[in-house]
Amino acid sequence: METLRLMPSASTQPEPSFELETPSPADPRAPAGRATLRALRNAISGEQWALVCSLLMVYELTSVRPILLANRAAGVPLSLRHGLIMALVDGVLWLLLIPFVFVWLDLLPLRQPVWLRHALGRLALTLVTMAIQAAAFCGILFASGWVSDLGILAAKSPLLGFSYQFETNVPPMLLASLAYSVARRVDAARRERRLAQTLAVSLADARLHALSAELQPHFLFNTMNAIAGLVRAQPAEAEAMLVQLSDLLRLTLTTGRAVETSLEAELERLDLYLGIQQMRFGPRLVIHRQVDAAALRATVPTLLLQPLVENALMHGLGVRRGPGQLQIECRRDGDRLVLIIQDDGVGMPAGGPPEERIGIGNTRARLAAMFGDDYRLAFSTPETGGTRATVTVPFVVSRKGVRTRQR
Repeated sequence: METLRLMPSASTQPEPSFELETPSPADPRAPAGRATLRALRNAISGEQWALVCSLLMVYELTSVRPILLANRAAGVPLSLRHGLIMALVDGVLWLLLIPFVFVWLDLLPLRQPVWLRHALGRLALTLVTMAIQAAAFCGILFASGWVSDLGILAAKSPLLGFSYQFETNVPPMLLASLAYSVARRVDAARRERRLAQTLAVSLADARLHALSAELQPHFLFNTMNAIAGLVRAQPAEAEAMLVQLSDLLRLTLTTGRAVETSLEAELERLDLYLGIQQMRFGPRLVIHRQVDAAALRATVPTLLLQPLVENALMHGLGVRRGPGQLQIECRRDGDRLVLIIQDDGVGMPAGGPPEERIGIGNTRARLAAMFGDDYRLAFSTPETGGTRATVTVPFVVSRKGVRTRQR
C-alpha cells in the first residue's frame, strides 16, 4: 500500500545559473595574418595593460623635468607644455609597440636547448624596438615644426636627436620586459591554479566512480538473496521480483557509469527497487512519499537513496513482526536539499547509531567526494519511534557538465 503527495514548488521564478565559458582553440587552418592579429589581441589582458600603462606613466612623468633642465642648460628654452607633449608622444609610441614585443618574447622563450639562440633573438628585438621607437619619436617631433614651435626647438636641440633618444629608450624597454615577466608569471600561476582545481575535480569524479562500482554488487547481492528466500515458498513472487530486478538492471546499464544524477531520476530508480521490496514484504509494508516538485532538478550522487532505504527495511522493519511504514521526504529548503528516510521499526540500539557498513559508509564517502564538507548525514530517533536518516546537501543543478549552485 502506497500513498503519494506532490508538494507544489515554493517559487516559480526562473533561477539564475552561471557557466564557465572556455575559449575555443584556434583553427590551425586559419590564415597567418588572422593568427598574428589574434596573437596581438590576446598578447596583453586588461590587467596587464593597466600594469604597463602605470609603469609608463610613472616613467614619462619622472623624465619630464630632467629633459627640460638638460635642454635649457643647452640653450633650448623648452616649456612644461613641450615636455608634457613629448612625454605623451613617447608613451603612446611605446604602448603601440609593446603588444608586438610581448608576442615576440612569447615566440622566443628562454629554455633548453635553444636558450642562447633565443637570448640573442631577444637582444636583437630590443635593439630593433628601441630604434623604431626613437626614429618614430624624432620624426613626429620634427614634422610638428610645420604647426608648432616644438618641432623647431627639437631640431636645434642636441638632446632630442635619434642617438640620444635611442639611448634613453633603455629604461622603458626594461620596464616593458619587466611587465612581460610579471604578467607571464601571473598567467602561469593562474593556469596552475586552474589545473589544480581541474585535477581535484577529476580525482573526486574518479573516487565517485570507484565508490559507485563498489555499491552496485553490494546492492545486487542483497536483492538476489531476498529473491532466493522466496524461490521455494513463493515461486510466483520470486519470478515477479526477478522481472522487476531485470528492469532495474536495464535502467542501471542504460545510465552508464554516471556518478551523479537528478533527484527525479534517482526517485525513478528507487521506485523499481521499492517494487521488489513491496513484493517481498507484501501488505505489511506501507510506503509514504512526500516530494517537493522544486527539488526534482537537484543533482545527487547516483544510488544515494537506495542504501538508506535498504538500511531502513533490513535493520528497521525487516527484524520486527507486523506491519511497518516507510516514509520518503524530499524537499528544497532555500539553497539546501533535504532528504529524509524514516521508518517505524525497531529503532537504533541504545548506544547510538550502529556501525556503518558498506551501504551507509559508501553513501557518506560519495557525499564527501561530491560536496566536500558541505553535507550532513545524520541518524536520529523520531518521537513515533524507529529511525530517521536525514541528508542535507547544497541544492545544485548540473547542466552541460557544469555544476551550478541554485539560490
